[in-house]
Amino acid sequence: MDDDGDGEFDTDHQADDGRRDDSEYLAQVCRTAVGAHRGRRAVEAVAVAYLDFAAAHPALYEAMFQLPLDARFAQEDAEAELREGFAALAGAIGDDGDGTVTEVLWGALHGLGLLERAGRLRPDHRDERIAELAARFCP
Repeated sequence: MDDDGDGEFDTDHQADDGRRDDSEYLAQVCRTAVGAHRGRRAVEAVAVAYLDFAAAHPALYEAMFQLPLDARFAQEDAEAELREGFAALAGAIGDDGDGTVTEVLWGALHGLGLLERAGRLRPDHRDERIAELAARFCP
């Protein structure tokens, strides 16, 4: 997008827009997975959806979370797409506080996603990790 009229495309702006669209897609995937589930089943569903997304779209996942992005996640003034993604995770655990618990869930999912993609976790123990994660958030 040529925002300043100099004839050059603002690739940083385009990248930010693309990652926001991708974040919106990931939020929709997580919301759909949670559906009518509550408690542990909701956390398990959102974890599977999040980790499956990271595994199925490795380059996209890396671009969304590794490249610089001029956006503030988990903030009141964040873009709607980013707030929706955060809200999808918060809904899975019933976080109606200040979002700290949701940040911890997001951090755990992100760490698991990165470690799985790097081959650092035993693939045959994924279900157990997800169950353990759910148990921690929904005792």
